[in-house]
Amino acid sequence: MLEISNGPVRIASADDADSLLRMCRMIHAESKTPEPFSADRTREVLEKVLPHGRNDINAGHTWIAVIGDHGRLKASSYLTIETPLFSAVPFLHQLWAFVDPEYRRSPYFQSLRSFAERRADELRMEARLIASHPAMDRLYGRMERYQPVGTVYSYRGNCA
Repeated sequence: MLEISNGPVRIASADDADSLLRMCRMIHAESKTPEPFSADRTREVLEKVLPHGRNDINAGHTWIAVIGDHGRLKASSYLTIETPLFSAVPFLHQLWAFVDPEYRRSPYFQSLRSFAERRADELRMEARLIASHPAMDRLYGRMERYQPVGTVYSYRGNCA
């Protein structure tokens, strides 16, 4: 059982849905993807993870970790277990690790990264992060435990 002891990091609840949607809108804007942002699609994805018990640290295969109070999130990270198309070896995919611009000088990014690493270590899996905006690329690119593969950064930790 994984206990959360990463400082201010907690598992998101349904009460965080609106704040997460706002944060996803910021992630999309910073990533400069050509597709338009879809609040409906984003809410649909969040609603699959956030119902009571589905986002519990010991349940399921997808977690959203957050920092901040309900209605005023400062940072978030989306983790899910995936299996590549051409392999049977699953990995922990960190779809985002995002800190609100107002808090970028805080240690929140490191707290989210530490949470993902601890989760990967417990699951004995490799963790991968897609660098979705330049700030993440710069942060992960400087970390010695991460090996870049294009814009994917891989943490091997305790995986076999």
